[in-house]
Amino acid sequence: MRIEQAQVSAPKSTSRTAPAAPRNLVPNMHQVSSQQSTVSSVSSVSSVQSSSVQSSVSAPPGKSSGLTAAYEASSMKKLLFMQSQLKLDSKQYALEVQDWLEAKEDRKAKQERAAKREALKQERAYRAADRQEQKEERAQERAERQAIHDFQEEERQVRIKVASKWLKQGHSASKIQLMLQSTFGS
Repeated sequence: MRIEQAQVSAPKSTSRTAPAAPRNLVPNMHQVSSQQSTVSSVSSVSSVQSSSVQSSVSAPPGKSSGLTAAYEASSMKKLLFMQSQLKLDSKQYALEVQDWLEAKEDRKAKQERAAKREALKQERAYRAADRQEQKEERAQERAERQAIHDFQEEERQVRIKVASKWLKQGHSASKIQLMLQSTFGS
């Protein structure tokens, strides 16, 4: 199984003039060590670069290297961008708070207007009920006065009829008056 894997992973020659290299059935140990040396050389280059960065960072304050200056410029740009973004975020937050407060005031004003409308509506209803009650009382008083007036008119008509009847019977006026007082009172 390992032999087949080695054959599959063996590099093929792309050159048409060179004769085909014999295929090894056993993996080439030299290739593995060359890959390891490449990795170690890359890591040594990165360690050299990091040491040069450290040495450039620790350079005297007046004599900044190009890398430090570029780093500082990049950092300043980032800082300025972040500060401007913070200002924009702060303004947006302030506007949102202001909008929220205005909406809250609007809701409060609407509630107050609704409460005033309701109070006026109730007051109008109380006034209308009071006027209706007064109207009904006046109508009842009018009806009572009318009933009294009608009764008095009826009594007067009856007195006139009775007096006319007694006059036709030949009674004297003074006797009719006494008879009316005794029959109807006063």
